[in-house]
Amino acid sequence: MIIVVEGASASGKSTWCARYAADCTIPESAPSPDAPDRRAQPREGSAYWLARSAERWAAALALEASNGVSVCDTDPLKLHYAWSLFVLGEIDTTAFSYERDATRSAIAAGRLGFADLVLLNEVAPVEVRRRRDLDATRQRRHFDLHVRLVEPLKYWYAALAELSPGRVVFGLPEGLPSLGSRGPRAERSDLKLFDRLLRNLEAN
Repeated sequence: MIIVVEGASASGKSTWCARYAADCTIPESAPSPDAPDRRAQPREGSAYWLARSAERWAAALALEASNGVSVCDTDPLKLHYAWSLFVLGEIDTTAFSYERDATRSAIAAGRLGFADLVLLNEVAPVEVRRRRDLDATRQRRHFDLHVRLVEPLKYWYAALAELSPGRVVFGLPEGLPSLGSRGPRAERSDLKLFDRLLRNLEAN
């Protein structure tokens, strides 16, 4: 199975992955120095980040095949970020449409998919800031923007949880979840789920 660990910047995702899944984690994808700004260059930014996300999904599938489980530090299917920027007024409809359509095409081609299990760490903005101030080892780009993304991120995964019961767990457990009866979900690259998710988000 493929597990995603999500949450705001400085919410403890990487710490959890290092503690409980160090041998099976696909790290978060940091942008290269010449990465296009998706807000200033929406078409180029969309193509750049879609390619990086597809690389991480492929890595997760390969690790799952060899290890039985893979854990992604942040979701390879990262349309939630562009959607949250759109909700906050940071990008316009055209920019979001580039990302939405590119993501849909990638899912249709099997280059991206929904993880079998999402662990969403809910941390209040004030606590996120406190943790950031205590951690001098990492530079967090656009941190204030990421604090504003806390609520849209929760809303996105709440909508996914409603459509796909059992896929999203709110909070990080004390250890890697037991596989038990869990396993790969049939709708990993299901366009019907993707379209329903977007319709529900747009309706609300």
